[in-house]
Amino acid sequence: MKNLFTAFSNRTYITGILLGIILFIFIAEVFLRTYVIPQDNLSRIAVSVYESEKQDVLIGDSQFVYGFPQGLPQFENLSNDGMPVEAMEIILREYYRHNEPSRVIIIAGPQMLAKNRVERGDWGFNDFFKPNVIDHPFMLYTFEKLVSRNLADLSKWTGGMHHEKFKEEMWEEMEIDERMEITRKRLEIQRPAENFINTRNFNSYYRIIELLKDKNADICLLRMPVSVEYLELTRNDTDYMAAEAAFKEMAGSYGVKYVDFRQIPLSYDSSFFLNSDHLNEKGRKLFATHAGEFCFGK
Repeated sequence: MKNLFTAFSNRTYITGILLGIILFIFIAEVFLRTYVIPQDNLSRIAVSVYESEKQDVLIGDSQFVYGFPQGLPQFENLSNDGMPVEAMEIILREYYRHNEPSRVIIIAGPQMLAKNRVERGDWGFNDFFKPNVIDHPFMLYTFEKLVSRNLADLSKWTGGMHHEKFKEEMWEEMEIDERMEITRKRLEIQRPAENFINTRNFNSYYRIIELLKDKNADICLLRMPVSVEYLELTRNDTDYMAAEAAFKEMAGSYGVKYVDFRQIPLSYDSSFFLNSDHLNEKGRKLFATHAGEFCFGK
């Protein structure tokens, strides 16, 4: 009788633990889907990796986030502020693990080769997407670290995210001297790293192109618009000139399209910009409609 009671108690204990685990996963999953994923862009990218069936992709940093806030028709936007190229490589590898690529637009700006991007490495992305080895019919994001890492601070999400608001016309309203000074400071942050060609960050571009070429993707390297001040201050800057030349050489060596925004005949005056290198609403509406055409034709 005692043994029977002990066995019953053990089963009850184990059942309680299992029910507790199931309840935790359920609550965590509801929280992530209700609060985190709608507000956290990296979590949204994770959802795209697991769930999106779009064959066409945009991938880059904040220039693509601001430049294509609604994406392009048929394109999945996998971009994020400050994205290093090594992280882009991992995202594309995982996104196309279960999808066949068609058209892919990849950012090709000098800021992608800056020292801070090199130092960011893969942004820890090598630890993410572990469940992606299996094509999941239904993904539990509690088990995806890129999303579930946000469970560490629940209050951050329940109170709502407070995104900094920018006045769309603020760049246009500044005096030229102020715009030039802001741009100078910006350029020092974005300056391509010394010997960037030898960095893993830069070589991730080659690995990305090789991955996509092996899957017969149509690839476009796209340089996004920058302001008149930005162009003026980098006109004879050897670091920036070297970055531009490297992207053109890369595109040529692989036979992929390279599109510089200056090939798209728009005015690109101060009314187009939020700051020295990000489009505002007016600029992105005009530019986004042409970018896909210049990359892949009509």
